[in-house]
Amino acid sequence: MVNTVREGTDHALIFEKNRVKTFKNWPHKTGKISKENMAKAGWFKCLPESADDAVECFCCLKQMEGWSSNDDPWKEHLDHSPDCEFAKTGVEERKLTLLQFIKIVEKRSTNLIEKKFEEEQQKEIEHLKSLNVYQFLG
Repeated sequence: MVNTVREGTDHALIFEKNRVKTFKNWPHKTGKISKENMAKAGWFKCLPESADDAVECFCCLKQMEGWSSNDDPWKEHLDHSPDCEFAKTGVEERKLTLLQFIKIVEKRSTNLIEKKFEEEQQKEIEHLKSLNVYQFLG
């Protein structure tokens, strides 16, 4: 998994205008997968050390790369993350209702907590393996 932590700014990625700003050196300048269209579909560009076109959804945290010029960012989003609260709406940020926005932010918060828990759990497992005690735990 690509590291996408953006200290102090992660919460700002809820908003499309901030997601667009992450697409520095985006290799796809025009068409369906322009930085503007990607941001509208909920994607932000992963950190520079990742693949040139690696992106992550601000809501479901799905990561994708290897985009083709004829890909539709909304369709790809739903195809690869059908439970994403944002992608399921099928509308860009400015057309969301307040209720939709609240549900999206709530689901995003849950996803972030689950991701952090899984990361910490994996660190603990690795630590236990390094101590040669993991195999004794059931």
